Amino acid sequence: MFALALAGCSKNKNPTSKSPMFDESVYQELKSGLGVELPEDYVKFMRSYSGDTPEPNSFWVVRDDWGSGIDSLYVMARSEDQQSMLIALDWDGLPLKPGLIPIGGDGCFGYILMSVRPEDHGTIHFCCTWSEDGKTDMYESQGFWKIADSFTDFITNLGEMPEDE
Repeated sequence: MFALALAGCSKNKNPTSKSPMFDESVYQELKSGLGVELPEDYVKFMRSYSGDTPEPNSFWVVRDDWGSGIDSLYVMARSEDQQSMLIALDWDGLPLKPGLIPIGGDGCFGYILMSVRPEDHGTIHFCCTWSEDGKTDMYESQGFWKIADSFTDFITNLGEMPEDE
């Protein structure tokens, strides 16, 4: 099952070695700082994540209407080459709804978020400043959309966006 969730992402070439994008001390620091356990499927993925952008990398924000793509997933390591979750969580420029943490970005002022709230723990959300359509869940000038029930659901449903006609 989990092999499907990694389809399209470069795995660590030696599965018995640690991923350079996952540091156990950073993971423990995140858990301690957040005060919650991170979803098991997400942690398992991050332990083998190479830092590459998944291919395909697109996802629907509003099904059959508009979507976005993964530019980067934030790593659980101190890295000069990759955005770390530690830095993302400490960034004042991103107004987050309580209980959502940034796990990636689309490279265009959109962010991929994971819920750590008890009522929807592990669900994946997207936020950006784009929408003021009156139907979007807004918080501090950001639009928020639930896009997947779990991290595994999010990764396995990545695809190619249809070309605009």
